[in-house]
Amino acid sequence: MRCLLLPGICSFLLLPGCRDHGVPPPAEGLTVVATIFPLADAAARIAGSDANVVCLVGPGRSPHDFSLKPIQVQAIANAHLVLMVGGGLDDWALRAGESARGRGAKVLQLCQLPEISRTADDRHHDDGDIHQEGTFDHDHAHAHGGADPHVWLDPVFMQQFARQISAVLGELDPPNSGQYQQRAQRFVEQLEELDRDYRSGLAGVDRRCVLTYHRAFTYIAWRYGLQIASVYELTGGGLGARQLEEVVDFVRRNDVKVVFTEPQFPADKLQVLAERTGVRVEMLDPLGNPDQAGYDSYVAMMRSNLSALVAALKEQQ
Repeated sequence: MRCLLLPGICSFLLLPGCRDHGVPPPAEGLTVVATIFPLADAAARIAGSDANVVCLVGPGRSPHDFSLKPIQVQAIANAHLVLMVGGGLDDWALRAGESARGRGAKVLQLCQLPEISRTADDRHHDDGDIHQEGTFDHDHAHAHGGADPHVWLDPVFMQQFARQISAVLGELDPPNSGQYQQRAQRFVEQLEELDRDYRSGLAGVDRRCVLTYHRAFTYIAWRYGLQIASVYELTGGGLGARQLEEVVDFVRRNDVKVVFTEPQFPADKLQVLAERTGVRVEMLDPLGNPDQAGYDSYVAMMRSNLSALVAALKEQQ
C-alpha cells in the first residue's frame, strides 16, 4: 500500500491510505482525480496499479465549503479522468473539469447517471416513497435548495458508477481493459453484499425515524425505507427558537434516542438539543477517512454507518 501526499492532495496507488511522503505522484500512466474519498476509493479499487488516483477533499473537510488550491487545479488539468458527484456538491471543480475535458480528459458525474435522474424524478412525483421528513432549518434550506446530492451513499447507485468507471478506464487504456472489468466486478460484488446487509440489518427494526445533522442520508432512507429528518440543511448557523421547538417535538413524538452528527461538522451545535431532550450525539460519516479504521474504505465506512443506524433504531423499539 502506497500513498503520496501533495499539499491539499492525496494520491492513492493500489489501495487508499494517506501517508505524507512530500513528493508528487508519478507522471507516468493514467491519472484519475476524484473530488471526494468515496469516489477515490472506488476508483482506486478498480484501477489497481494501472492508474494513479488523486483525492481532492482531505479527511475532516466538507465538500460543501471547499475551494480548490492552485496545485489541485493543476492536478485536474493533468488528469485523464475526473470523477465528480455533481448535483451542486462539488461545483467548485466544474470549471477545471471542463477545462480538462477540453484537452481530451473524461469527466464523470455520479448524479448524471440515468438511473439516478429517473429516481430523483420518481421521488418528486411520489412523496410516499421519499421517507424524508425534511430539514428544520427552513430558511437555510430554501437558500440552498432542497435536493440531496449525497447519492454515493446508495450502494446500488455505486454499483452502476463502478461499472461506468471501469468502462471509461478501459477506453483510455485498452490493453488493461480486462483487468479494470475484473476488479470492477469484484468491487460490485462487495457492493451487492453491502446492499443485502443494509436490507437485512434494517429489516428487523420497527421504529424507523432517524435524526441527522444535515441532509446527507435521504438516499439511504429512500432505498431502505427510513424516515430521516435533518437539523440543518448544510452547516447551519444555529437553531432558532422556532426550529428548536420543531426538532424537540419530532424527537418526543418519535421517541428518538440519538441525533447523528458528522465528523466534518462541529458537534457542539447539537449540544442544546441534547440538553433539552436527552438524546445522545452519535456519529454517521458520509465521507470516510483513509487514516481511520472502520472508515478507511467506502465499504468499511458504509458498514460502520449501518452498525450505528441499527443500534440507534433498536434502542427506540
